[in-house]
Amino acid sequence: MPDPLRRLFSRLDGGPVTLTAEERRDLDEDWEALSAGGLVVETTPATVVECASCDEPHAASVRSVPTAGLPTRWFHHCPSVGAVQEDPEELRRWAVRVPALGRALTGRDCEERVPELIWRLGPVGATARVGWLVAGWRGRTGIADAVPELLAPNAVVFVPCRLPAVAAWGTVPPLVVPLIDVLTVTGTGIEWNRSALAACLPPEPVAVLARDDRPRLTLSPGTDWKDVTLVVEDHHLELSVGNARHRAGYEDLGLADGRTRAPHTAWLTLLHLARTGELAPADDIDTKSGTLKNNVSKLRAALKRWTGLAGDPFHTVHRLEPYRPRFVIRAADTLKPA
Repeated sequence: MPDPLRRLFSRLDGGPVTLTAEERRDLDEDWEALSAGGLVVETTPATVVECASCDEPHAASVRSVPTAGLPTRWFHHCPSVGAVQEDPEELRRWAVRVPALGRALTGRDCEERVPELIWRLGPVGATARVGWLVAGWRGRTGIADAVPELLAPNAVVFVPCRLPAVAAWGTVPPLVVPLIDVLTVTGTGIEWNRSALAACLPPEPVAVLARDDRPRLTLSPGTDWKDVTLVVEDHHLELSVGNARHRAGYEDLGLADGRTRAPHTAWLTLLHLARTGELAPADDIDTKSGTLKNNVSKLRAALKRWTGLAGDPFHTVHRLEPYRPRFVIRAADTLKPA
């Protein structure tokens, strides 16, 4: 990666970045690729500059001076030399948008989990891993405590440039990969360097999304399905037992289509259950015969696998009766209508 881009990504480790006109010129070779994906967008001009007209550099406010029939001029006041005119081109500024970086790499909007810190990227390329982006980590501690899914066996966490110390994550670090090592710049944008990405990732957990029968959670002893509450969003759910909260996506539950990684119809069944509270025999999610029964079976297995709870999460059902959950389930406010 070129040095100017490396410097830019290093700054993203520390938090939001605004580029000056000089920094924009340093990136001129890659500017088209950066702006094509919306990674950099022009923002409001600078209102404060560093005075370089005297022997004692200082910050000074910039003021506009409109003149009839002439373009607006910009000045700052220096106690030593008086009014100093500024070149408007040098006052231009550009904001670096981290979510646009995630969108450029995955082709979809990424979900911001912790404002200006953690974004969920979703599936990484053709792998079974779930990608996360952590920017602005410098000076932070216990990052993984805020989003425990960063430590999932199939998770890979990308940081812009430098590897954080273990203390930044908590007691155990996740699998971390610097983006500067796995990106390539093309004439149309920023993309994965597939060979570099493959070299940075260890072998994937065996069938982690679909056939890993180990419990995903550690719930309090004695927890029963009636103690569980699920709040379901379009692509995620939150499980709560008392004051404990656990969050997962449909991929984490093994409810992704094996070919497209889109939500399996069993996940759509869960969305329907969240909206209605039960699943009647006529509530088939698609046109295939027996789909509802099959989807409930997949859903039952996924919930038991993820929670580690014994017993059936659904009440016993007789012919023509609706499926009713033993747990509490409701739709999140953000869940789209059917």
